[in-house]
Amino acid sequence: MGREGVDVDDRRIRGTDPAAEKPAFDLAEAKRLIELSGVPPKERRIYASYIGTSLEYANALLLYQANLAKIGVDLVLQPGPWEANWDAARNEPTAPNMYPVTWWPTYATP
Repeated sequence: MGREGVDVDDRRIRGTDPAAEKPAFDLAEAKRLIELSGVPPKERRIYASYIGTSLEYANALLLYQANLAKIGVDLVLQPGPWEANWDAARNEPTAPNMYPVTWWPTYATP
């Protein structure tokens, strides 16, 4: 079924278990898979919305954008206030492909 959490750094969350196998970072394989997808090069565009005041989101997406560019995918960044991003995300015609959702810890603190 499941198992009891280990601590606040719960081992059930991907990436937190040091013994778990890590996926390889392989841009050549990613490019091969994109080519196999059949998506025409001019249509290889992803839209990512994020809170414009967050340097963490911006920096992570800039790194992702640079890596995607190496394999022929255009990542369009859409920074903005949370409310505007949320409104856009709730409507299919304006929804970005990527939208950050932040979850805060649900454990008791002193």
